[in-house]
Amino acid sequence: MKNTKLIAASSLTMLIVALTSAIIGPLLVPMSESFKLNLSQAGSLVSFRFLGFFLSSVLIGLFWQRSRAGLFLVGSSFLLSLALLTIGFWPVLPVVCVLLFAVGLSGGLVHTGVDSLLSEIYPEVRTKVLNLVHIFFGVGAFLGPIMVGTVLWFFGWWNLVYYLVGMGALVLFFLFLTQNLKETQETFVQTQTGARTNLTYLTKSVPFWLLTIGMFFYVGSEVSLSSWVPMFMAKVRNTSTVVAGYTNSVFWIALLVGRLVFVYLSGKISTSRLLALAALGATVFAIGVFSIASHILIITFLACTGFFASGIYPTVLALGGHTFPNRIGMITAILTAAGSLGGICFPWLVGFGSEYLGLGRGIFMIPVLMGFAAAAFVYFEGRLIK
Repeated sequence: MKNTKLIAASSLTMLIVALTSAIIGPLLVPMSESFKLNLSQAGSLVSFRFLGFFLSSVLIGLFWQRSRAGLFLVGSSFLLSLALLTIGFWPVLPVVCVLLFAVGLSGGLVHTGVDSLLSEIYPEVRTKVLNLVHIFFGVGAFLGPIMVGTVLWFFGWWNLVYYLVGMGALVLFFLFLTQNLKETQETFVQTQTGARTNLTYLTKSVPFWLLTIGMFFYVGSEVSLSSWVPMFMAKVRNTSTVVAGYTNSVFWIALLVGRLVFVYLSGKISTSRLLALAALGATVFAIGVFSIASHILIITFLACTGFFASGIYPTVLALGGHTFPNRIGMITAILTAAGSLGGICFPWLVGFGSEYLGLGRGIFMIPVLMGFAAAAFVYFEGRLIK
């Protein structure tokens, strides 16, 4: 595979961005205790990060060009490291809220920038390459809860976790700084139209809306799940804070294994059918996670949820690129923005609902959201068959 240095840098990008996403769920408990937050306020911490992620998608959609890839990747990786390190040194609630927004903004720029760049460079094997690179998202997401549990166990300082991830982001910055992005050659000519023209074209397409709505509900449900499962395990299933944090690693290691399987299946099953089956499987097992009391069965169902969910995000991006090959920057940005919007709204909504219904009932919003995503992707597959 050509451009192996870029693949390596992109893989590290996914690992670091995944760490920033995966640590916030296990850290909700100690951060809530430190800042004396209720459930709704705790969910808002997740929303601050995804608000930044959403803005990054808008910026990518408006300003992304292949010639600006270096500026996007170098600048955003530097801002990411700076924001994470500052949280580590200055854990004060108003500062943390602003910096979580900066983490989401910079992480989203580097994440979506890498997705857009790879989609352009590898049009023929887009699904396989995106799933391959996103395997490292699974690695980072798996390591995140383990890192949180280990740091809390030995040191008890939740902000130390952000400092450690910030050091990793600093390595990513230097890697992009020395990366020669000019050596990548254009594989096809994109349609040279303005952002408004591209957006008008896309919004007239039913497949566009199905993918966008599906991404909105899926990412919202995934972020809500990874954010609230530790709280659910600690407050409803009565596990320790450390054990509750480790539980999330089960979801992410299953997601990692699932990505390997999806890389293998991507050339054997149609992409749209693979997406529909994955979303349906994730929905069914997510219902089981919150329906049973046995810790062993919860972990089993959580692993199955992660396995089926593993291929959804990169496969949606690949389908967007396949369906609109001349508007990759715009479609990637819109799909990412839709997911970010879900990540902003639904973790807070789960917390708000749980304030009134109780966490044991409010958390059932998560499989409902997954069900909505599955319905959109199944309908997308049905339209292709017709």
